[in-house]
Amino acid sequence: MVHNKNIYYRFIVSLLFFSVCITLLSVYLVDHHSKRAMATSMAENTAFQQRSAIYATQAFAVSSARAVNTLWESEELRRYIRTGSASSLAETENLMRNLLKMSFSYYRIELIDDRDQPLSSFYRVAGDNIVRNLSTHQRTYSFSAAMPTNNYGVWFSDLTLSNDSVVSESFYMVSVSKPVYREDELFGHVVLYLNMDFLVNVLTNNGNLDTYLVNDSGTILASSKAFGLKNSPHQPGSFRDVYGIENIQSTESLTEQGFSALNLINLPMSDGITLISHAATDFLEQREEEETSLLINISLTVMIFSVVSGILIAINPSRLVKKLENVTKERTRYMKMLDQYVPLVETDTNGSITRLSQAFLNISGYREEDLVGEPVSVLSFDKGNDKLEEVFDTLSSGLPWQGEFHNRTRRGEEFWLFSTVVPLYENEKDLVGYMSISVDKTEKKHLEVIAEMDSLTEIYNRRKIDNCLQQEYERSKRYGSLFSVLMIDVDYFKNVNDKYGHFVGDKVLHRLAILLNENTRTVDEVGRWGGEEFLVVCPETELKDAVTVAENLRKVVELHEFPEVGHITISIGIEVFKPEQGLKQTLEQADYYLYQAKKQGRNRVVSRLPQAKTLQEA
Repeated sequence: MVHNKNIYYRFIVSLLFFSVCITLLSVYLVDHHSKRAMATSMAENTAFQQRSAIYATQAFAVSSARAVNTLWESEELRRYIRTGSASSLAETENLMRNLLKMSFSYYRIELIDDRDQPLSSFYRVAGDNIVRNLSTHQRTYSFSAAMPTNNYGVWFSDLTLSNDSVVSESFYMVSVSKPVYREDELFGHVVLYLNMDFLVNVLTNNGNLDTYLVNDSGTILASSKAFGLKNSPHQPGSFRDVYGIENIQSTESLTEQGFSALNLINLPMSDGITLISHAATDFLEQREEEETSLLINISLTVMIFSVVSGILIAINPSRLVKKLENVTKERTRYMKMLDQYVPLVETDTNGSITRLSQAFLNISGYREEDLVGEPVSVLSFDKGNDKLEEVFDTLSSGLPWQGEFHNRTRRGEEFWLFSTVVPLYENEKDLVGYMSISVDKTEKKHLEVIAEMDSLTEIYNRRKIDNCLQQEYERSKRYGSLFSVLMIDVDYFKNVNDKYGHFVGDKVLHRLAILLNENTRTVDEVGRWGGEEFLVVCPETELKDAVTVAENLRKVVELHEFPEVGHITISIGIEVFKPEQGLKQTLEQADYYLYQAKKQGRNRVVSRLPQAKTLQEA
């Protein structure tokens, strides 16, 4: 009996000891895996936050620098600096208004003189409501007279709070400026003021991280906690005072206390700006409570199960580990779904859409059910172009493709994406589809369109029409297609300027450009060649058809009554491109036929075809 009792006690002791060992082992494994999962999750959160910061700051810097350089390089501003005339100032102000409308982050644009007094100033009051206001607002900084040496070609001020009397609520603000010279002497500055609230929110808003924007002197400019200029504008707080870190430039000092730092070099401010982050205290406490509760439940379960079941004391830790891994995967997937900054499209091998990111849906305006199952070509703005064929040709060779897509939103508006398209494999060998990872380039494209347009006639300028000619030349070499060139000149246009003045002459050219656009085909490209000369590029058009188009244009212009001037006429020279003669010779021939049209009395169309035949076909 005693022996049996001793065996029983030994069994109980052994059982309890074994249960304790299993419990401790289970607790250790779960705790170890949980900490690894936590570290991985926080590393992914930090990496995601830093990637978002890089993309967002680069987008802000590039966009604002491009806007300032557009005004700085504009002919309107150069003309105003040279002449100081009211008309040139009006042209400059019109450009300033247009630039201010390009982004809701732009809230003020100025042209100031060398004493920092505004020569012209516009505010964004609400939405697209732009007002002119020359009142001098207090500045706590001065503008550099030296030319910028950073990659953007502009000066960026430090991040401050707005002190603008025109705007009632304070917000984070950065000014972007560039000095303007007249004959090597400082004339003033072009200044664009940015509302940085959205960017600051992107940089500091992450529920699992405490984030801080800190300058090189250690001052906390903004954070996800109660620090920063908005919380304490006079004493925003020092990172050293809050966390005891003397040198925020020391990676070792930051890492020792669990911080990660990213120097935001995309915003080249004089006092610098660094994004510092670590795991949020609330998030850590919540996870610790969850882990503690989980460990207690596991311990009790193992112990009770061991005592009750007797022999079956071992619980398979892998089942719990697997469960925790699934929880971690679900949490990671959820975090990735929150990524609103990367437009993404997935297709099957036939090019039918299978999945889209929310960022892409936000840009395009579509709902997911509108596009899933549809061919990816439904998004293309230019129907019938061969870009998708080029993409799939590249992908079929096993290589990724990079380039721009010109797309159409659900409302019919255009948007541009710079995309990297890569193949998707299952089991690392079976091709199942393709993924397009993109960056929104719409704003950049709008600036390029402005750069391609002739400011007087609002049609393509010489540079753009040269590009159109080169594209048709390349297309002709590749596919053997033809295209025709119509060179147009206004007859006796000098008399119009001499009699009615250049202002009326400019209106005549503008109206003529409208007539040319309205009376040519959609595929035809119309541009101002120079002075009163225009050029029309007619893709896949033989000479006789080009003569018909030209004769129609001539008649339309002849019958049209121009305000103040009455009737004018045009002369047109036509040549069809032939590969053996080249693009330059084609233009020279068109110019020659234009000269012949002038020589033969003007108001006529001349080409290689006999004139009688041309008129008859017209």
